[in-house]
Amino acid sequence: MLMKTLSTLCRSVLTVVVCSLFAYAASAQQIDPKALYEIVSSNGLVLDNQESQENSTNIFLAARVAGKASQAWNIVPAGDGYYTITNATVDKSIDNNNTREANTAVIQWDRTDSHANQMWKITPAGDNVYTLTCMSNGLNLGYPDSGLPGE
Repeated sequence: MLMKTLSTLCRSVLTVVVCSLFAYAASAQQIDPKALYEIVSSNGLVLDNQESQENSTNIFLAARVAGKASQAWNIVPAGDGYYTITNATVDKSIDNNNTREANTAVIQWDRTDSHANQMWKITPAGDNVYTLTCMSNGLNLGYPDSGLPGE
């Protein structure tokens, strides 16, 4: 499986995130909507839907497992500089859980290309590092201060 990786350097869920893209496929500065990505935190853990096919499932940080489908994400343009981030196996997107509060878990929900809860601005922050900011609340994707697996 060809896969790219998106790494985070953030400290607080939906508060601050900085991400980095690493590629199994051809390396590029631009996001390839046909590629699969891993989203990797600064502590080396990756976003994982734990193989769930259900709506409202929390997205967790987990130890990276090469080629694991629940850790593979499509990043597709949604317009106006925003993207949807959808699990490669279940067609469910990362959703901000309709919250305006920081430190709230993100979930997966049926992909909707125009739903603000699922639209993320990916902003370069240097050296293949990016922030992911949700359209609906302006908060950035991140992880709790402890950043442990299962959070």
